[in-house]
Amino acid sequence: MKTIRIFIGSSITDLELERFKLMSFIQGLNNKYHERGVFIEGYICEETPNTMRLGGSQEQHNDYISNESDLTVFMFFHKAGEFTLKELQLAREAFLRQGRPNVCVFFKAVNKAPDLNEDIQRAVRLVFEDYGHYYKVFEDVDTVKLEILQFLADLLPGKSELLVKDGAVFVNGEAVEGISAANVFAYRNNPDLARLKEKIDRLREQEVQAAGQGNESAALRFSKLRDDLEKEYHDLETGILDMLLFFHRENRKSGKSDPVLMEALRYLELGEIGMAKALIPQEELDRLAESLAGRRELAEAALREDSETLLARTRARVRTLEMDTGNPGRFEEIRHAYENTYETARSANGFSLLTDYVGFLYSRKDYAEAARVAKATDYLLMNPDLSFDDVYPRRDLLLDLMSMIYGCAGDPENEETVLLLNLEQRRLYFRKYPTPHNEYRVAELNRMLASFYLRQKRMEEAEQYHLETVEGYRRAAKTVDDPYRDMYENSLAIACSNTGLMYDMIGKPEEAERFLREALEVCRGPAERRSSPSDVSDLVMIVLNLYGLYADHGKTDAAETLLREALETVRRLGEKLGPDVCEPNEASLLYNMSLLFRESDPARAAECLREAAVLAGRRRGTDSTCAWICEQIEKA
Repeated sequence: MKTIRIFIGSSITDLELERFKLMSFIQGLNNKYHERGVFIEGYICEETPNTMRLGGSQEQHNDYISNESDLTVFMFFHKAGEFTLKELQLAREAFLRQGRPNVCVFFKAVNKAPDLNEDIQRAVRLVFEDYGHYYKVFEDVDTVKLEILQFLADLLPGKSELLVKDGAVFVNGEAVEGISAANVFAYRNNPDLARLKEKIDRLREQEVQAAGQGNESAALRFSKLRDDLEKEYHDLETGILDMLLFFHRENRKSGKSDPVLMEALRYLELGEIGMAKALIPQEELDRLAESLAGRRELAEAALREDSETLLARTRARVRTLEMDTGNPGRFEEIRHAYENTYETARSANGFSLLTDYVGFLYSRKDYAEAARVAKATDYLLMNPDLSFDDVYPRRDLLLDLMSMIYGCAGDPENEETVLLLNLEQRRLYFRKYPTPHNEYRVAELNRMLASFYLRQKRMEEAEQYHLETVEGYRRAAKTVDDPYRDMYENSLAIACSNTGLMYDMIGKPEEAERFLREALEVCRGPAERRSSPSDVSDLVMIVLNLYGLYADHGKTDAAETLLREALETVRRLGEKLGPDVCEPNEASLLYNMSLLFRESDPARAAECLREAAVLAGRRRGTDSTCAWICEQIEKA
């Protein structure tokens, strides 16, 4: 059982409600992850003996903070009591001495800034000037919850991925209860988010109004405009989270703030991109990079400190530019920022910045330059002085990027080399740490290789890696704890379906049917238990793959039974999920049923087609499958 201990500190007479909300949130996380082998413990002063609240004993707090806690969160509002400031000092000294606990400091906002009373201003000066420590501002305690999630994300089982979308917060693909990004300071006060939300809501109203009036062309136009704005909205949500993660990691790295970045954070949290950019001008970064290039004779410690400053400020400027969506020249400015820091990053082993640069070049479709920077970064990672455990996560991400770069560049030889290299690395890591998650990661690489060989029409290798993918997912799904089993089973179902299609392609219908039927059986589990939109869509996709096999080989009765049972399942699940999810899937099944009966029972085919047309027509403007079905019906 892995234990993660979190200490929540504030004045006993201040922020009591916030402390208890945080404790409730931590308890909810513990309830979710305890069965997966992680115990998350929260600790506040109210849980200690009354004598402590009366000031009679502080030893228990001090010992817990210095020797047991992994994360300490300190909150201030109107008061900064002597005991709380002493606890903060102890936590900071322990972090500098032993690398833990991580220390997060928050001031509750009054008009978007810390209280102006003398007590709080003294605490701000202590944290920022004396300690040189990052601090953040909050209006709602959800801001603090997000910081806790950022800390936990790397320690919880799964993919260690934090995501914000439409105000919801997800960890490893699972929605987190008890938190809304809309309440988080940086989201709540971002003017661009508010502007986009208002436009999206207005377009949605116009789209519904146009559809109700039978004006399909106008509804489609409004739908397309809304889709474009929603993408911009989601990109901005991601940009804000990346910015918060950047500052969180800077804090965890050294616990010492850069005053320039501290001030930039203040402006970024308020959505004042121009002010943040002005604090990190590219000209100053250019001068610093030029100075470093000519000062290699500097003492190693001084050189390292200046290099880290340049790397951190560059990454902060890049994140600022990414959020500057109204700036048409931001991508060229981002490229310049990376190019300016490239040589320093190579000299200082700035792997994170280099990998970010590779990802940026890939996103801009500059595949040749992306491959060049990626290969140079990979060379650095091959340094024999670096441990395998330290290199693995960095190289795994880099090789993933490289395989995508070579795939998009039309370079199958290098794409294959990188995929095989990464597979061997993941196998080594799995042999060293044989967990279900690491086996799942090996299976994912086998899946990518199976897809690669299929595209290259190298069917012998495609068959080999399809089968290895299925076997890997099977083993991982059997051994993983709930609720990851649903995710693993869903991956197994898709892998079985792809294997079945591959066997159909090479003329082995019996093998194809065996794998497609296994896919259907496995997929029913997650669809019935979770009933998420993606689970239902995957189920229908697998049904249609098996239906196609039956129809092609004249198994009409089996095809009809399959479609009828799937239609009943989708309609039943629709009671939970609603029409937005299930009507497109129903329309797809009914349309294929009409094709099945077109010759044998024209009247029944016409009835299915009419039903499909009604369902698809309702969702034509919002669902691509429904739009396609409507087009096919109109052509017919």
